[in-house]
Amino acid sequence: MRRLLALILLVGCQREYEPRAIVLTPSGTQGGEVPVDFILKHRDRDYLDAEVAWSSDGGASYRPASPTPAASPLTDLKSSVQGRRHRFVWDARKDLGPTASATVRVRVHPVAPSDVGAKDGVSGPFRVETASPAAPGTAASTPSSPFGFPPAGAPLPSPGAPSGAPPASATGPSLLLADGGGSLLTVDASNLRPGPPLASLGGSLRDVAVGTSVGGLVALATSAGDLRLYVLDPAGGGVKAAVDLGGAPEGVALAPAGDLALVTLPGSAELLLVDLAGVLVAARIPVGREPVAVAPFGGPTAPMAYVANAGDGTLSAVDLAARRVVATVPVGGRPRGVAVVDGMRGRRAYVTDETGTHLAVVDASTHALAGSIPVGAPTWGLTRTAYNGITLFVTSPGAGQVHAVDLRSETVRGSPIDVGGSPRAAALVIASWGARVITAGGSALEAIDAATLLGAGRGSAGTDLRALAVGR
Repeated sequence: MRRLLALILLVGCQREYEPRAIVLTPSGTQGGEVPVDFILKHRDRDYLDAEVAWSSDGGASYRPASPTPAASPLTDLKSSVQGRRHRFVWDARKDLGPTASATVRVRVHPVAPSDVGAKDGVSGPFRVETASPAAPGTAASTPSSPFGFPPAGAPLPSPGAPSGAPPASATGPSLLLADGGGSLLTVDASNLRPGPPLASLGGSLRDVAVGTSVGGLVALATSAGDLRLYVLDPAGGGVKAAVDLGGAPEGVALAPAGDLALVTLPGSAELLLVDLAGVLVAARIPVGREPVAVAPFGGPTAPMAYVANAGDGTLSAVDLAARRVVATVPVGGRPRGVAVVDGMRGRRAYVTDETGTHLAVVDASTHALAGSIPVGAPTWGLTRTAYNGITLFVTSPGAGQVHAVDLRSETVRGSPIDVGGSPRAAALVIASWGARVITAGGSALEAIDAATLLGAGRGSAGTDLRALAVGR
C-alpha cells in the first residue's frame, strides 16, 4: 500500500512539473497578421521556449507558423505556476497565401529541457481572410459564422432556415476527385461543374489528399491498379513522382510535418511512410488486418496517426517519429473511415463502420474507446474536419444519406439528410461565399449547406467516385 501511495504521489508531482500552454482564440475575422495571445505555466521553471504552429483544416494537421518581422522571439519566455501571458504575431498571409477560411487553429507547444509530457495549447477555430488587407483583429463587414465552441445547450441554426447559394460570379475552390476508372478529376466547389482532369493515372484510384509538403502544395493519389502512389502538382496538373509500393494501396494522407505521405496497404496489413523529399518508401509499419484509412494528428513535434483496420475491427495508434504502433483500440465492426478532431471534449477520433449503425469515439489522449454515437445506418466516409469545430458530417452510402453529428453532445443532429445515390466520400469546403459539404459517390455530387443542412446543389463527374479532397 505504501508503495502504491508513493507511486501516486510521484506521478502527481511529475504532472505538476509538466510545462503547459493555454492559447486564447483570436476574436473576429483576422487578416494577414494574426496576434496570438498565449499563457505559459510551469511550477518549477521561470523561463520556457515555445513553438507555434497553424492548421487550416480544423486541427487535422499543423505546420510551423511564420513570425512577422516585428514578432518577438519565442525563446526565454517567462513562465510561472499562475501563468505568464505572451503574444506572437503570425504572418498568416505568408503561410496561407490568399484565402478565406473559418477553420484555422493555432497551437502553442511549450519547450523546457528534460521535461516530458508537455501540454500543448490549442485555440478554437477562427476565421482568416488574407486576400484583403484587413488589420489584425478587425471584424469583417459581412456577418461571419460563430467561432469557438458554444455551450452544449446552445441551439444551432434551424434546418428549415433559408439556404443561400454562392453568387453567380463565385468560383472555387477546386475539388479533386479520385475516380475508379483511373482519372483524377477537378470540380468547381461553388457550382459543382467539372473542369479538365488533373491527370489520367493507373486504374482504380482509391484515395486523394491535398496539403503543403516540403516542396510546396502537393496532391497525393493512391492507385490499386498499378500499385503506386502518385505525387502531383495540384495547380499545374503534372505528375511529380510515382512511387511503387509493392502492393495495392487504399488510404492516403499527409503527415503533420508535410514530409511524409502515409499510405495504407490492406493486403499486407501495413502503413507505409513515403519520404516525399527522396520519393521512396522510408518505412513499413505492421498494423491491424486490412487497413483502409489513415488520419494524422499531433503536429510536427509529436506526429501521430490513427489507422482504421477493417479486417479486425480495430484502430491502430501509430507514433510516426518512432515508426511503431503504440496502441490498438478495439472499435468493432468494419471500420471504414476515421477523422481526428480537437473539440470541447478534447482530441477525439471518430470512426465509421460499414456494417454497424454506430460511430465509434476514441479518446486520442489515452487511445481508449470513449463511447459510440448511434447513427441508425452503416457509415462509410466523413469530413476530415468539423464545421466550426462542432459539426462532423458522415455518409451512409446504402441509405443515400448524410448525418450531421454535433460533437458537443456527440449525438446526431436532426434527421438524416437525404441526398440520394450512394455517397461514399465527403469534404467540408469553406470559402468566401459560405460553407458547403460536398459528397461524392458513383457519378453523383451533392452539396449541403453546412449551417442549415439544406441541399445546396448537385452535379456529376466520372463514373466511380471514391474520394475527394479540397484544393487550395
